[in-house]
Parts: sequence; structure tokens; C-alpha cells
Amino acid sequence: MAKHIVIDARGRQSSSGRYIDRLVEHLQQIDADKRYTILLKPGDNWQPTSQNFTAAECKFKQFSFNPLDQLTFARFLNNLKPDLVHFWMTPQEPVFYFGKRITTTHDLTMLRFTRAGRLPLPLHYLRMAGYRLLFWHSHRASRAIIAPTEYVKGDIIKLHPFAKDKITVTLEASEPPLPVNPTQLKGVQKPYIMHVGSPFPHKNIDRLVEAFTLLKEKHPDLQLVLAGKKEFYFNELENKLADNKYKKDIIIPGFIEDSEL
Repeated sequence: MAKHIVIDARGRQSSSGRYIDRLVEHLQQIDADKRYTILLKPGDNWQPTSQNFTAAECKFKQFSFNPLDQLTFARFLNNLKPDLVHFWMTPQEPVFYFGKRITTTHDLTMLRFTRAGRLPLPLHYLRMAGYRLLFWHSHRASRAIIAPTEYVKGDIIKLHPFAKDKITVTLEASEPPLPVNPTQLKGVQKPYIMHVGSPFPHKNIDRLVEAFTLLKEKHPDLQLVLAGKKEFYFNELENKLADNKYKKDIIIPGFIEDSEL
């Protein structure tokens, strides 16, 4: 019987999730022997092109500390009867899942630079303590860990020396240009600086805006484009920019398609 591999691709549509999106697409072209189940968040209409791949809706939240979520997600995975589960980002897996798994650790940014955001400080510190515990558990329980660079590998080893022999560095490649006619974003002219992704506090977009403001003194034609799905942190950012003297050259287009990127 063919090995059954489950891939957690719930973050496929996010900027960080491009990694798992490309992995799933290219695996379909090179592996016809094993059976794959691709976990998608509700509303993601991705469909496989290979017969040995199946899409499955996975309603569980990412990074949930809720014990009920942890238990029910583990039961969901067990019911799939996988030989291996690949989690696209550390630490996505439920603590109570004891099957074979691998995880991809993109970086340790969340451990070093995360800010309170909407939470009161005491709750933020409590949440980060739980996050660190889940991070440790993920590296301890995983049979293998994928890192995108040698730097991240070294960073993981400094944090968790026991993970040294589990880590494989897999460099992330760019994709060939899309075979489409790209559309130009309204109001965007060269030269410009562009950031793609939600402006979570640890991303330090405030400092990027400060740097842009300094650069405008010597480069008056420069623009700043901040692209990504508009939600709480984008609304907060737009409020902060209301008094910026260069706000007309700071463009926030919202989510944009790959052809526009």
C-alpha cells in the first residue's frame, strides 16, 4: 500500500505560505507513488491536478492554545491515518498528536521580536510562554526539521541544541515569471519601495515608514507601497499615517494578485 503523507497547507494563501503552496504544486509533478492529503483552511478552493493528491478542509485554527482545539485537531489527524504529517510552519501541530511528523521552521522572529499588539502585556507574556513551549515541543517531537537557510539552521541549534541532527537546509527558489500580462497598480510609479504582508507589530513597519520619510528628503519621487490583505493592523497603520507629510506617496492597495506582484 502506498505511503500516505498529509501536508498542512492552511497557510497557503499567506505571504509566508508561498513556501507550502509551491511545494504542493511541484510535488504533484515529481511524485506519483505516494498518496497525499492536503489540508486547507475553509474557503480555500485549491484543487489538485494529480490523482494521488486529495484536498481536505481543515477548520482548526493555526497556533491555537485552546485544549479542545488541540484534542480535536489531533483526533482529526489520527482519523486520516497518515504515515507522516508535514506542518508548514512551526509550531502548527497539536500537542496531543503523536504520529510521525516533520516541521518547517522559517525563522525565530516570533520568539525574539513579537510585541503585545492587541493584548494586554500580562496576557501577551502568557501567550508567548505558551508559544515557546509549543515551539520546543514541535522541535522535540519532529522526526525532521526543514530550515530555509544555514543561518536559520544555526539559530535553531543555538535555541535547541538537541535538534542539531534533525535539520535539513532546503533553499527556497523563486518562480519563473507568470505567463500573463501584469497589471500596474493605480498610482504606483517607479522608483518605489514595496513590502508585502500584514503589518503585524513584530514586522516593524513603523520603522520602515520612518526610513522612507528620511529617504524622501533626497529622493522626492520615491514611493512606498504596503501591500497585503486589509485587516486590523492595516487599519491601525492607516490611522498612524494620517499625519505623515508624505502620506500621498504611501500607497496601501490591499491584497494584490500574483500578476500584479
